[in-house]
Amino acid sequence: MTVLGDRRRRPRFEILGALWGTLDLNEPARVIDISSSGALIESTEPASVRSTQFVRIVVAGTEIATEAYVRHIRPVAEQGTRPRHLIGLELVSPPASLQHVIEELAGRTDSVG
Repeated sequence: MTVLGDRRRRPRFEILGALWGTLDLNEPARVIDISSSGALIESTEPASVRSTQFVRIVVAGTEIATEAYVRHIRPVAEQGTRPRHLIGLELVSPPASLQHVIEELAGRTDSVG
């Protein structure tokens, strides 16, 4: 067997100190609850607390895209299943369409009684 060695074409540089990057995953998450200023979601992928994430939320068939600030994360423990996380999001400058959709949802739940 031959040793392949380092086959990179470009040089790599060791970082001394702090340099951070973000990785956005296109992973679906279940919305547990939502308001015009925040949401609680359940995801198989964790998010970093105090990070800003771009989110697309589909509520009542309407897709709403906004930035969200991750306020907290809590692991959900269940044996035999993939790890899950409850993630608390603060919605950054949510669009007016979100408030409209939430009001529609509130009207539906009020009439179910």
